Amino acid sequence: MKKRFLPLTIAAIMTFGCATEKPAGTTILSLGTPYGTSQEIMIGKVKTVVEKNYWAIPDGDSYKKGNPLTKADRDSLKGWTDDFEAVYDENGVFVNGTGLDENDKPIWKNESIIENKQVTRMNTFRNDTLREYIELKRGDNGFVISGTRTRGGVDTLMESINMKTNAVGYPTEFMVFNPKGEPTYKVAETYDEQNRFTKLEVFDKDGKINYAYEAKYNDKGKISELKIKDKDNNVTASNYLTYEYDEKGNWIKAIVKDDKNHVIIEERSYTYFE
Repeated sequence: MKKRFLPLTIAAIMTFGCATEKPAGTTILSLGTPYGTSQEIMIGKVKTVVEKNYWAIPDGDSYKKGNPLTKADRDSLKGWTDDFEAVYDENGVFVNGTGLDENDKPIWKNESIIENKQVTRMNTFRNDTLREYIELKRGDNGFVISGTRTRGGVDTLMESINMKTNAVGYPTEFMVFNPKGEPTYKVAETYDEQNRFTKLEVFDKDGKINYAYEAKYNDKGKISELKIKDKDNNVTASNYLTYEYDEKGNWIKAIVKDDKNHVIIEERSYTYFE
C-alpha cells in the first residue's frame, strides 16, 4: 500500500506535500508521512493515526496478522515504507510524525513549524539530530508553489522544487532541481472528479518517462488496486487491497496482496478530537 511511493523519497516529495482545501469534517493524511504523494482523506477531526505492518497468516477464508515486518523484510519487498505515527492539531494541520521500526523504536521524526494554520517549515531528525529541513513558499491561494530542502547543521542546499496544483491544491506537477538549479526529474499526478489520485508518472530530466503508478478505488473511496508500469507501459507489479473500517468509515485493517504471492496486513488506530 505504501511501497508505491518509496522511489520518490530521495527528492523529499513525501515532505513537500501541500495544504489543500479539504472536505468539512475531514483530515488529510499526506505531509510528513509515507502518504506524501497520495493525499488520503481521513474522516473526522483526527488527532493521531498509527499504522503498522505485519506478515499475513491464512485464517480460513481470510488472514490474521503474523510477525511484524522487519527492516530486512521491507528491503526484500524492495521499498515497503516504515510504520509511523502522525499527530494533527484541531485545525487538521500536521504537527509531527515519527517513523517506527518493528520494535516501535523511532527511526526518524518530522516536526512542523506552523504559522497562520499552515506549515512553513519541516525539520527531519534522526537520532535526535537535525538531518535536513524543508521550507515552503505559498501562492496567493495558500497552496505550496515551491520549496527547498537543506542539509541540517551546515545549511547546504540539497535540492529545490517547483510545484503546480489543481483548483483544490492537490499537486499535479513537481519539477525537481539540483543545487545548481539544473532539472533532475519531473513528477506528474492525475486525479479523478473526486480529486482521488489515479496516476503518477515520473520523467527524467529530458522528459522521457521512467515509470508510472495507476490506482483504482472501491465504493468507499479507498485504493483497491495499484499497478506499477515501466517506461514501455508494461505492468511490472500489482497490489490488491481489501479493508475493514471503524465507525467513522476510516480503515483499520488492510489486506494487501501482490502478484508475487506476498500478503501483508496493515493495521491502523486513530484518536479523534470529537
